[in-house]
Amino acid sequence: MTGNREFEMRKALMWLPLLLIGLTPVTWAVTPEAWKHTAYAYDARQTELTTALADFAKEFGMALDMPSIPGTLDG
Repeated sequence: MTGNREFEMRKALMWLPLLLIGLTPVTWAVTPEAWKHTAYAYDARQTELTTALADFAKEFGMALDMPSIPGTLDG
């Protein structure tokens, strides 16, 4: 009897992560309304990609928290 109960408990715990994922609130990325009417120009002359992304984030008042990405922009 104990073995069956243990099996049922393990089976229930197996589904727990999926249930918790289902209970978390879903966040959708939405473009801010002001960005739809704002022009942005960036003159990248052999600029590191990470630097260009950081400059963009700073321009729009955002913090950039991401690992470095190799690559350069030109244009």
